[in-house]
Amino acid sequence: MEFGIIYLNSEKSVLSQNKIVKIEDAFDVCSSNKKLEDKVKKLQIYTFSKDAGEKYVISVFDVIKIILTNCGNVLVINLGESELILEYNRIREAKPWLQSMKVASICIIVFFGAAFSIMSFHEDVGINSLFERMYGMMSFSKGNNIIEISYSIGLALGIIIFYGKLGICKKSNTISPLEIEMQTYEDTVNDAVILQNSEKNHDYGG
Repeated sequence: MEFGIIYLNSEKSVLSQNKIVKIEDAFDVCSSNKKLEDKVKKLQIYTFSKDAGEKYVISVFDVIKIILTNCGNVLVINLGESELILEYNRIREAKPWLQSMKVASICIIVFFGAAFSIMSFHEDVGINSLFERMYGMMSFSKGNNIIEISYSIGLALGIIIFYGKLGICKKSNTISPLEIEMQTYEDTVNDAVILQNSEKNHDYGG
């Protein structure tokens, strides 16, 4: 039996490439007793049954019980999440041509989807009539091709610059709105998975 203080820290979601998940796969472990730290890191906390895509919500309380059972008289201090999501997904190297086809397909779908949404919005607000009136006020004649072309170019550049996808426009330490939305979506999904698991356990307990 080893005595010491163990510090644990983890993110809300952990991706594992192995079916057998050890503490070192899901947590950052720190202790002044290096022998104890190495022992804790190698303790198993969960074993996935499926090949890929399985998710499991584990409580840090259960992890602490595993540590106490195997290491005896230790003090465990958790500095991270109280519950975390373990996900098993083996990363397989995709073929270059298949990867390129996937990227191209997604780009085409996103391009035409965004174009359709923008055109639908413009049709709803009657932007063509607005352009005709603006062109008439400026030139006292009919026609609005110049305004439409200028507006289209400005809209595209505005979106690119706003989302920071041009290297010359993106600062190294600046987080783009798209990255913020992706992080918000990921946090929302993780919270929903944890809540769903908590509700299932509550139903079974009742």
